[in-house]
Amino acid sequence: MPEIKFVPDNASTHAETGENLLEVMVGAGVYIHAGCGGAGVCGKCQVKVLEGAVTTETLNKAARDKVKPGHTLACQTFVGENDLVIEIPDESRIRKMAVSQGEPVVKGQRIARAEIEAMMLSENPQPPVRKLAVQLTEPSVEDNTADLQRLTAALRATHGADVQDVDFHVLPVLPSLLREANWQATAAVVSGWPCRDASGEGGACRPDHLTRVQPGDTSARNLALAVDLGTTSVWVALMDANTRAVLAEAGDYNQQISFGEDVISRIIFSAKGDGLSELQKAAAGSINKLTQSVLDKAGASRGDVSFIAAAGNTTMTQLLLGIDARNIRLAPYIPAANQFPPVEAAQAGLDMPRGVMLYAFPCVASYVGGDIVAGVAAYGLHKRPEMTLYMDIGTNGEIVVGNSDFMMCASCSAGPAFEGGGLEFGMRATVGAVEGFAINPENLDEPMILTIGRAKPIGICGSGIITLLAELLQFGILQQNGKFNPDAPTRRVRQGAAGLEYVVVWKDDAGVDSDIVITEPDVDNLVRAKGAMFSGAHTLVEHVGLTMDTIERVVITGSFGNFVNLAKAVFIGLLPDIPADRFFYMRNGSLAGARLACVDRAFLRTCEEVSRMMTHVELSEAPAYMDKYMAAQFLPHTDAGLFPNVMQALRK
Repeated sequence: MPEIKFVPDNASTHAETGENLLEVMVGAGVYIHAGCGGAGVCGKCQVKVLEGAVTTETLNKAARDKVKPGHTLACQTFVGENDLVIEIPDESRIRKMAVSQGEPVVKGQRIARAEIEAMMLSENPQPPVRKLAVQLTEPSVEDNTADLQRLTAALRATHGADVQDVDFHVLPVLPSLLREANWQATAAVVSGWPCRDASGEGGACRPDHLTRVQPGDTSARNLALAVDLGTTSVWVALMDANTRAVLAEAGDYNQQISFGEDVISRIIFSAKGDGLSELQKAAAGSINKLTQSVLDKAGASRGDVSFIAAAGNTTMTQLLLGIDARNIRLAPYIPAANQFPPVEAAQAGLDMPRGVMLYAFPCVASYVGGDIVAGVAAYGLHKRPEMTLYMDIGTNGEIVVGNSDFMMCASCSAGPAFEGGGLEFGMRATVGAVEGFAINPENLDEPMILTIGRAKPIGICGSGIITLLAELLQFGILQQNGKFNPDAPTRRVRQGAAGLEYVVVWKDDAGVDSDIVITEPDVDNLVRAKGAMFSGAHTLVEHVGLTMDTIERVVITGSFGNFVNLAKAVFIGLLPDIPADRFFYMRNGSLAGARLACVDRAFLRTCEEVSRMMTHVELSEAPAYMDKYMAAQFLPHTDAGLFPNVMQALRK
């Protein structure tokens, strides 16, 4: 891995070949002017390569006119295979490191997909739906076995599949299909699906179940869809169930947002007229749109898909399945079911052929759903000895404390702020979203901004919002009460329509026709959201007789779990102030669990077991929760003893 040295700052770091130089500098805490988010148009991030080779993008004319001879733009420069020495000219450079204020640096350790699979895949993983190709013997006077029995006998003889259940829709088309295909066919057989008795307890697996027959040999095209159905965002991964490869992924906003930003408002809407039907159509429409996207990317079709695994919170799951959800919001908060029987995807409004089966992950309680079960099972918390705090940060925040001996869980309504919702310039983590932000400590008017895709800024994503809040707090532009400092030495703090606001990107540098700002109401939303998450975790940890400093691992997941700067999340009081080596993060635990379910039927049984291991704590009934929530409505917290390192940094 090449070493990158920056002079005359005397700073160094390591980077991957092909990594963008501006992103390397942001990660290393080396400040350089970058007002356009890395779009290559402002011409401010000029550097000079003194040693080593780099590759660069072709600059447009406007940028070329701004770049001095012998220099290049960091945002358009990529690390080569050898070490580099980069000179930062005086007009671009600042002599202090962006994190030189004593801020606790929490890098976190990524839990890679390979680690998850190594721990959680069974010894001989088999997909929940197998596509089994058979060549049948043609009937004759001597062999007049019926078509269906001929097919099931061939499946038993060729693949050992003991088919006992057959979907009726297979029968009407079976005779013509077999004859037109010269008696070669591929059967989709569901195997190993968990079975429960009337009490919900686990039992033997369901028998082999024939759901679909296709002409010819299509066994090599056995695709599955892993779905994370979030309150704000939806993600879909297209899997090859045979090879376990991820073929494509796509994400977008949940179309249900137009009916309400949180689960409570959607439950209320679902109880009015055709509200339930409209919400089901919106959820299914979101999945259908993303399904088409991943199929197009992979050059596949819906006919190749055999199985769908969908993980969502309890409300999202019931709405997708068209189940009345109104009792989820009414005491004593009872869902229709915690485990769901097999259902055809088409019955849930998904644009799929008959026979494609949908697996909905089991839930634990009204506000602890299949998404947290999928994530916890994928991480393998039930198999690990370390006392762990698992936090799924999203609109409906879910928290688990425990290890292989026990697991306690709770949920709290954080709202959509961490996913960009409810903020004036909030947006999903897509191209043009501000994700990196660093303030120049010698000139507060010139922050460094980095966007996803190095495009012109058009808004701020969740991870960018956390970093932005932490930087503004660290440099005294934002006060601990969540209000902007009117005396801050920067022209970026100004009076807006809703009070004071901070200009993140000026109109001339933005990709939208206005300044991009964060307002005091935006900050209020964010403080409430982080307060809900931290107080929920704090309450749950104390409920099991522990303190934050006794937690051995903190696992962060959620829609932005792969991108959030953990140091900044600690700085604003979202995460506990504990040693850096205890933090781990996994990219979207819910989707990780859904991916495993698509390729290993044994994992379905694991999820059923995990859901039964988890004991739910209702925070609304916990007397300490509201006190802790109110105490967390401060940056980082009213109890300075919980955040000693952050308070030390703020005092500096």
